[in-house]
Amino acid sequence: MRLWSAAAVASLVLLTGCGGDDSSDADSPAATGTSSPQAGEKAAEAPEDVCAVLSDADVSAAVGSTLVASQDPGGGCTYKPEDPRALRVAVTVLRADEGGGFESYVAGLKASYETFAKKDLPGVGDRAVVASGATVYGGSLQAASVAEVSGLLVSANALGGTEEELSDAAAKTLTIAVEKLG
Repeated sequence: MRLWSAAAVASLVLLTGCGGDDSSDADSPAATGTSSPQAGEKAAEAPEDVCAVLSDADVSAAVGSTLVASQDPGGGCTYKPEDPRALRVAVTVLRADEGGGFESYVAGLKASYETFAKKDLPGVGDRAVVASGATVYGGSLQAASVAEVSGLLVSANALGGTEEELSDAAAKTLTIAVEKLG
């Protein structure tokens, strides 16, 4: 339970942005292909209940095990297994213009890991990445993915497996979430 609490704290830190603009960092994604609203356009609205958009069956199929959805405060959704030590996934959606946007989210990911491996996810939303490694919050292995699509940031975080399993689960869950929201 302690590891999952660390994951929740990390997600909250990432969702609120990490301040500053680190766009000169060589690891940040290119600032192309964004669909953030232009002046005068109405920003996209995040769904109030992510669980209603992305079912437990959708996420279970993505990760290859049975997970049960439960709504988180603020509209996110956590997909949990019966065994609390097994792989689980949390999905959150927010407007891209909140919390500093895509680059800020990715910078927050980098700051949240002691070890950090990041790769782009081409073809997922306007731009997307998955990052994995040991967190600074107790060293637990986690993977987090984020995509910008239609003025929204969609994130899928995974905990409770090997780094490869977590990265794969976060990327697959993100891909399905983007398809459902796009």
